[in-house]
Amino acid sequence: MDGIAWTSTSTPLLYPRPYHFDSDSIYVGTIPLSLKTGDFLFLYSAVNSDDDRTRTGWTILDAVNPTIVIQRGNESIMSPKLDWEQDIYLTSILPDPYGCPSDVGDIIGSDFVSNAECFIGVYGIYEIGAVRVVSSWIDDNSLSSTTPLSDTCADVDSTCPSMASQCSLSAYQPIMCKYCQKTCNLCKNPKCNN
Repeated sequence: MDGIAWTSTSTPLLYPRPYHFDSDSIYVGTIPLSLKTGDFLFLYSAVNSDDDRTRTGWTILDAVNPTIVIQRGNESIMSPKLDWEQDIYLTSILPDPYGCPSDVGDIIGSDFVSNAECFIGVYGIYEIGAVRVVSSWIDDNSLSSTTPLSDTCADVDSTCPSMASQCSLSAYQPIMCKYCQKTCNLCKNPKCNN
């Protein structure tokens, strides 16, 4: 694929999911944006089978093979709230040139601040608005695993041993596994090898 000639994989990236905000249909969204982990944040538009109003969903796509969905949100990040709001199409998004605001911890919680990445976007069909999207994950070095590190991770980078214990915690998979593999090459947990 060279950007001009495209080859179809014949496999959709995302499917509608019963009982979710994207249960009826899914539409293309913004271009995928590269994250600190190397993976991509992809925002898409979706319709619920209960009504015909459009919402915005999110996925994290693998850095090496972006046809692999690492994680997908179970709830929309933007939804029509007022009666006159019919469709929320996020049409463009880019990294915030000023970074995250100083009060980002008030928005997403203090545990997420150190890994926060901020983006700005434009949405709308009949009405136009601007939005800030914040992506992050918990990076709490105080958490520990009951499994010894030597059983799950190999410390190959002296700057990253504090991340090793988090590779094994189910609450952090799959994002922490991706971080450990890409940044530190620490994680040998079988759950990370997908």
